[in-house]
Amino acid sequence: MTYSEDIIKLRKRVLDAVAVGVVDSNLKDFYEATLLQIMNESERQRQNAVAQAETLRKQAAVCDGQASGYSAMSSMVYNVLNAYIVQAERTQAQEAEQAAKRAEEQAFQAPEVEVETDLETEESKKKTKKK
Repeated sequence: MTYSEDIIKLRKRVLDAVAVGVVDSNLKDFYEATLLQIMNESERQRQNAVAQAETLRKQAAVCDGQASGYSAMSSMVYNVLNAYIVQAERTQAQEAEQAAKRAEEQAFQAPEVEVETDLETEESKKKTKKK
């Protein structure tokens, strides 16, 4: 119901109140003016409350957006750090794997052992005896 309709209804009810005897006919204008003043003040306060509610809804929407942005920022910071750690762990694992392969290859390579031939042994024995 609109405000103007409320005023019309109030005036009709004041007339009904006079007709029934609830309000003295001499005081009808006073009662009507007082009630209209209360209704006007109520309407003004209602409009202020509606305007304030709309302003607060806009502010709440802005705050919700900011909160989402900050939440996303926290997530990004964590994910960037996590990516660096995962990359470092992969690098360490690859380096360890390569080191293990190198060690394995070195272990399979036969160490070069000098094999003395029979001639060399005999010559060294002869030199030892001559001394």
